[in-house]
Amino acid sequence: MRWYHKVPKTLRQLSPRVRIFIISGFYPPFHGGGYGLHCQWYAEALVQRGHTVEVITSRPWTSELVPSTPVKVRRELSEMQDDLPAHRIVLETLRNHRLVKRSIRRFGPDIVFCHGIDGIGFEPYHVGNEAGLPSLSMVGDTWLAQAWADLTRFDPWNGLVAGRGRQPLLRTAKILLGRLGQAGGLYVGPRPRRFYPSLVISTYLMKNLIAAGAPTEGRAVLFSPILNARFFSGSEAIGRSGSRSSQLRCLFLGRMQLEKGPDLAI
Repeated sequence: MRWYHKVPKTLRQLSPRVRIFIISGFYPPFHGGGYGLHCQWYAEALVQRGHTVEVITSRPWTSELVPSTPVKVRRELSEMQDDLPAHRIVLETLRNHRLVKRSIRRFGPDIVFCHGIDGIGFEPYHVGNEAGLPSLSMVGDTWLAQAWADLTRFDPWNGLVAGRGRQPLLRTAKILLGRLGQAGGLYVGPRPRRFYPSLVISTYLMKNLIAAGAPTEGRAVLFSPILNARFFSGSEAIGRSGSRSSQLRCLFLGRMQLEKGPDLAI
């Protein structure tokens, strides 16, 4: 339990009925992977423990009806796709910035929990962590290391206003656009402003962050346990055979990727 003492004190001392605002790129049933599922597990477990939780996430990509959930989920953020034209990058980044800022002001949380920003750009993460509240981020793959290595390549907005291009006038126009965005509250820079308290799920990802130049202050390391609830529903076993066994025969669930950290499965 040595990692426990590295977790921000605010998280360790959560009292009943704490208000927790979660920013997540995706949330079930529109999750597309384990990151969104983990967010749902954490959010619902926190509600069961008596906390008030609100999630803001990306808009659904289909008209499929969303099942009811014990957690209030606002599906409003715009996805920042790689092929967006320049004017859409500006508009959607501004939109996400305002949505997160207004949501935090309206909800009045005690802590902001950033659970991955895949697909929604860097701005929601920046706004949430710069809201003047205690914050915590879950790092389950290389997204944060990519941002620290080169934010202009990771984030469409920062890539747009970095001033790249062969034509001098176009480069100047992009830089001026960035300054206008800064005046509107958007973050512009080659790297994040600072490293915010984070939970990193593997030593591989921690080394990846260090290699990208992220400072070590405020980083906490948490290895996620395999919970019985993932294998059993009440007293009934979950699996093909439907029979229980005293020996755990399933070591690996999902894709084995180096970015996820092989030590997580071990």
